[in-house]
Amino acid sequence: MKLLLGIAAIAFLVGGAATVVGIGGLTSDPDAVPTCDGKIMSLGDQCDITRNGSTVDSYTYQEKLERQRANKDSAGTTLTIGLTVIGVSLLAGALIEIRFRRSGCRREPHGTGTIPTPSAPTPTAPTASVQTPSAPTPSAPDAPTPTGDSGATRSKRAVVVTAILAWLCVATAVVVGVVVLLDDRSDSSEPSPSQAAAASASATRSRHIEAMTAAMPGTLRAAIQRCEPEDVNQHDIYSIGTCYLPKGSPLVAGLSAHDGLAGIFKVAKVKATAYADKMRYGSTTFLDDSTRFAVFRPSPSPSDSSGLGNRMEYLDRRTGLWLQVSGLVTVQDAETFLVRAGF
Repeated sequence: MKLLLGIAAIAFLVGGAATVVGIGGLTSDPDAVPTCDGKIMSLGDQCDITRNGSTVDSYTYQEKLERQRANKDSAGTTLTIGLTVIGVSLLAGALIEIRFRRSGCRREPHGTGTIPTPSAPTPTAPTASVQTPSAPTPSAPDAPTPTGDSGATRSKRAVVVTAILAWLCVATAVVVGVVVLLDDRSDSSEPSPSQAAAASASATRSRHIEAMTAAMPGTLRAAIQRCEPEDVNQHDIYSIGTCYLPKGSPLVAGLSAHDGLAGIFKVAKVKATAYADKMRYGSTTFLDDSTRFAVFRPSPSPSDSSGLGNRMEYLDRRTGLWLQVSGLVTVQDAETFLVRAGF
């Protein structure tokens, strides 16, 4: 019985953990700004979490958002499983206790009998009786009878309460499961107007990304791992996104001040004439002809390590293709990157 109760207790703890995770997922915000070790991330950032000198987790801004949304989507299922496990473990514990009590009652002895032994009568001699005054003897007060619930009654009530809680947990799990199933079916139905509009906007941004990558040299386009569109918030930018190179890409090997920035760069389609004037402000021009314009912008913060806050910006005057690569240490590194990328 102890072994079975121990298994039920372990199942209860597992179900409780799943229930806590499910509740946390339901109450979380899937669109919250991702953080890295408590610090707010920006689009294009990559987070590497280390413990005892080794990396235990790594994700980008977009990957963190996808994790948050996946946790939100699976929260209902996790909560259903947790409540079911709790209910089953409580019900199993109650049944084990009832079974133990019944088997214990059957093993108890029903009473013991005594065999009477005959006794021979002994003759008694007559004696004269002397009457003595009798004094009243005080009678002892009756012992109070115990009142209240006995231990067995309290234990029985505990079993009943446990069984009721078990059925409540199972019933709640069924309700949550039905809600999750109906929600999944509604998600698979026709999208709402707002969802259709969001999908259309996403498709438009994806077409812009395709147009931007098509304007890149073949060497750079072939080296790109993926590109993610962003919202446009400037009047002289038609479209913008973030592109990623594989870690250790030969295009940036030995040029970047930080490995986390080595595989990330910004790309956009801009109004070439207006944006060239913006690029000139606070930067050093190292390439300027009829078709190309490139500047190098050192870090404005003296606290940054060498090259960490530097930026190189490149503009194709003919197509309006704009590139920004961060973390290049020197102007020569920026020129080397452009040559490697095929510009």
